[in-house]
Amino acid sequence: MDGSLQNPGMIDPLRFFAVEYSMTLNSVHRRSLRKVIENNQSNLRRGHASDFVPIGLFSSRDEADRFIEQFNHTLAEQAQVEFRSRDWQLIADVVERLLTSGSY
Repeated sequence: MDGSLQNPGMIDPLRFFAVEYSMTLNSVHRRSLRKVIENNQSNLRRGHASDFVPIGLFSSRDEADRFIEQFNHTLAEQAQVEFRSRDWQLIADVVERLLTSGSY
């Protein structure tokens, strides 16, 4: 995955940041797309299953961190109003709403 052969005017997509969510751990984190791919390849080689799935792709670390902050804040607010442990539809709706509104 050497980006040295790319056109100098092109943006390296591996510099983007992915926000991933784990359903079993009920947690979210941010990593560069390069690290996501490297980790997935490593997991494949070791036969290690991971349920972290990308839920958003961002052009900067700050943008990804703001999304995570808003995601966690929104879920915390929702949980106080109506508590349902791991309401997957709610989580999916929050992700979709935040990504389409750009309110992070």
